Amino acid sequence: MANSMAVGYDRSSGSPLVLSGFSTTSQGFEAFAGTLVSSGEISATEAQNSPPFPAGTLSNMWVRVASNGTSTGSPFTLRIAATNKTQTFTVGAAATGIVQDSTHSDSVTSNQQVDCAITPSGLSLVISALGATFSATTNTSTVCSSCSVPVGGSPTTGTSYYTNITGVVEFNTAEYNSSEAVVKCRFQKTFTASGLFTTLTASSNAATLTSRNAGAGGAQTLTYGTGVTGLVQDTTHTDSISTNTDYDTTYSFTTLSAGSWNLVGTYLTSSSGDSNYAVMSAAQASFTASSVTYYGLAGGLEKGDTTELSAECPINTAYTFSNIVISVISPNNNTGTSNLRLRANGTTNAGPNAAVGPSISGIVLDSSNTYAAASTDLCNYSFTAGSSGTITIWHMGINANTSAGGGPGIPNFLDWAPLKMIVDTT
Repeated sequence: MANSMAVGYDRSSGSPLVLSGFSTTSQGFEAFAGTLVSSGEISATEAQNSPPFPAGTLSNMWVRVASNGTSTGSPFTLRIAATNKTQTFTVGAAATGIVQDSTHSDSVTSNQQVDCAITPSGLSLVISALGATFSATTNTSTVCSSCSVPVGGSPTTGTSYYTNITGVVEFNTAEYNSSEAVVKCRFQKTFTASGLFTTLTASSNAATLTSRNAGAGGAQTLTYGTGVTGLVQDTTHTDSISTNTDYDTTYSFTTLSAGSWNLVGTYLTSSSGDSNYAVMSAAQASFTASSVTYYGLAGGLEKGDTTELSAECPINTAYTFSNIVISVISPNNNTGTSNLRLRANGTTNAGPNAAVGPSISGIVLDSSNTYAAASTDLCNYSFTAGSSGTITIWHMGINANTSAGGGPGIPNFLDWAPLKMIVDTT
């Protein structure tokens, strides 16, 4: 087995980005994949915010607390198949930083749903990231999931809509915009995609969800009818993702009404110890000259943070990071050089750097620089816009490998608000 991470970051508005979904002190359920649900959306209905996992072991559940004005503790408990498990901790009164259960571990069988039960003791509890370590029973598995906050307009029946597998669910009638992958996640290593899933709230929608591989119809597909709730999953078909290939999904609605999907995602499996982390959203993100913005390793792109501490994610496994990539929208009106970098421990430009030259658009990849991360490292992205003009992007991502970084171990998955993603490095 090899290690992997699941990474996500809070996508709510404001600076810093926070999981201000604590509009109530009642218990809610947060996914370990996709974008942290925020602004009152933290789900009281567990099944709609609980992605499935491949078979494996979960450990090192953690949370990053951005700010906390509570006077009593707030419990966090791992849930598998709607049942409390052994991993648990309490965020103490006024406590901030990373809180983690480094003692316990819990097994998950194939396609069981996983989430975290959170009972905030006060509305002043603000978290920016949530995560855990996942070690798949076979190979290295990453759970990718996107959270539903459609911003691409209201879908209609009879039209194909394309959406991303991580970050925030967007509905776009165009899969590409010129040379840029609007909703596609670009992979630099080979993976097998399986377990395509969606989670549904009560609605009278009916739709078919199908994978898209290299701009063509994929093998994974699922269909649900009106009145269906909870998890719907394709447990039969797989897609082989080649090096330097884009991957996404497409929706076709036959009946459409208010409410429906909450999560959309898939499993990525590697026999070579690889896992992939991406921050993306078809909503785009624009940056002014010389601005510096920080993101967690996976999640939604709409909002970043000007404070690096809130974006730093404990990786809990020794990885070799490589192939950092960014997708830039045309036209790029920035006439300087913009840099997407991997950062380590809040002080170091770790090596991987996708440097976007003046007016360059499309996919920009650094295939040369790597970073051998220690298991104790805290990692995140930084994006520094060039010296003049604006630049707009769709997607940023990076590959992590355990075979060169420290051998088999327990993978870690993070939830960072703009984007949530689960990785298994077995």
